[in-house]
Amino acid sequence: MPAVTHTRKENSSILVSSRIRLARNLKGKKFSPYANSRQLADIYKTCFDALSKVKRLKDAKRYDMQAIGQREREFLTESRAISKEMDIRTLGKGAFVVEEAHTSVFINEEDHIRIQVIGKSLPLLYKSASALDDEIEKELEYAFSQDIGYITSCPTNMGTGMRASVMLHLPVLSMTNDIEKIVRAVNQLGMVIRGSNGEGSDSVNSFFQLSNQQTLGVSEADIIKKIQTFCKKICQFESDARYKMLEDRPLVLIDKVLRARSILQTCKLIDSQEALSLLSIMRLAADMNMMDFCGEALERIDELSLEVLPAHLCRAFGAEDAQGALRDELRARLLNEEIAKLPKLSIKGV
Repeated sequence: MPAVTHTRKENSSILVSSRIRLARNLKGKKFSPYANSRQLADIYKTCFDALSKVKRLKDAKRYDMQAIGQREREFLTESRAISKEMDIRTLGKGAFVVEEAHTSVFINEEDHIRIQVIGKSLPLLYKSASALDDEIEKELEYAFSQDIGYITSCPTNMGTGMRASVMLHLPVLSMTNDIEKIVRAVNQLGMVIRGSNGEGSDSVNSFFQLSNQQTLGVSEADIIKKIQTFCKKICQFESDARYKMLEDRPLVLIDKVLRARSILQTCKLIDSQEALSLLSIMRLAADMNMMDFCGEALERIDELSLEVLPAHLCRAFGAEDAQGALRDELRARLLNEEIAKLPKLSIKGV
């Protein structure tokens, strides 16, 4: 049986990131999806002027979705600075983005105001989002009911108007198809697991979002506690599945890792979907200490998972109009060079 040099890590990187999103609307204004162009323009100006006065957004970059090009919108979407909905029907939409704080405020997405904060700790993110929300509320009058809470465009967000989510890397649960059981169980408990791009998306690289479904009749603290509890359980399921595979079917895991590295280091054409799938396997290897300097390797693999996306790739190569085969060639060139720099795999006896 092949031997793999590894140690089990308690602080695994299965939990990739966390996010808090708050949905807010202006009192007496039509919801963005139902407003006409004149109403959208009025809401946009009101919100833009108000956000410009908020101290926490003084260093924010300000984007008018109609004023920037398609490629820049794609770049911002890939970076998670804006949501994919901001790239659809761009009329009257804008965003304030504080890159250093991983904080964004969207105007006229599904709601008039959407606050987004991304990081690691859900309680700290909520504290930051809530403080920003309080500042904005000093400038705008929100639609709010004492009985219901915040009034939102989608009824499922009524109440707190908060969606808390965590991004999880679950490659082995995906390989064994156990992820389907977890998805069904979570749905029955008032939460949802989706692909890495949110509602309606699939996971091509084993990244999944766990988020709350219930926002009415529960507190923000209750939502966060519930997400944290089940996040911890799912991370444990993935960790157990990894080491069960290593004990029961080590060649399956080792073969996947070796194939992934070989393809990434030698391919001449590769699309983003295949690249992300293979990088996911490399991330698994780094997270399981199957390569030297695994922490540095993990960080670089995460960076590459962003750099291979279309808009980032084109910007890096100065080829904004690159399409199809040319883009796949550039992606392969990047991966060939960068994967070769990664530490050697710590696998013996294969």
